[in-house]
Amino acid sequence: MRRSLLPAARFAAAHFALFAACLPAPSGAAGWEAARFEPPAETETATSGEGKMSGEGKQITCTTYRDLMVRESDTDTPDPEDATLVPLANGAAPACAAAPGPGARILATAGQRFLGRTGGFLVFEQASTNGTVPFAVLDAGMGRTLIRDTTAEAGIDSFAVADGTLRLGFQRGVQGACSIPKHGAECWARIARDGPLPPAVAALPAPVKACAGSYRAGKAPKDTLSIVSFPVRLTGTAPPTVEAGGPVRCAPTP
Repeated sequence: MRRSLLPAARFAAAHFALFAACLPAPSGAAGWEAARFEPPAETETATSGEGKMSGEGKQITCTTYRDLMVRESDTDTPDPEDATLVPLANGAAPACAAAPGPGARILATAGQRFLGRTGGFLVFEQASTNGTVPFAVLDAGMGRTLIRDTTAEAGIDSFAVADGTLRLGFQRGVQGACSIPKHGAECWARIARDGPLPPAVAALPAPVKACAGSYRAGKAPKDTLSIVSFPVRLTGTAPPTVEAGGPVRCAPTP
């Protein structure tokens, strides 16, 4: 069992260094600095006896705050299990390796890693990615999933909570099932239909020039599937108000 207490002054650097080491590159985790995550009281890594195969133990990571603990399983793999939210009384946390008690809530976060907490919100991000990065924002009280979306690799550019209202800005990444350089407007229409893209974005011209430039820069074959991204602003969570528009960026799938 290993324990590490993170002083507030060093938390931000240590937090992002940790995720840079754990997540497959490239990853959008480093793009979440704007969230200004709160420093936990403690971060602990342990091994439980709940292995998927006989004789194997799972790596468990527990992130503890004054009022709750986020307990993750299989954090040394590219496919973590659903995390668990453990409410705490007077900040007294159970042993990390121990199975959560009856008051714990299973979170719908399979395949994602915990990034951090801001106010009443918990943020998770997909552990294994390929060009776009799915993420989720959960209610820190009941563990409900409030927002599911996908960023481009750059992550977010704004994350603020005022009077309990979340305001989130980012480049939404959409993985296409076709190539815009090869199929042009036909592929753009398919991405708009399958995405789906917000109406204001779907009405924009196909980003043929943006795609051509990025494909040339990356020396990508013309038939490589296209990823498009565009700026999005979300306000609130029930459901969020969505503002989206151009410019539309384009990149070949890595």
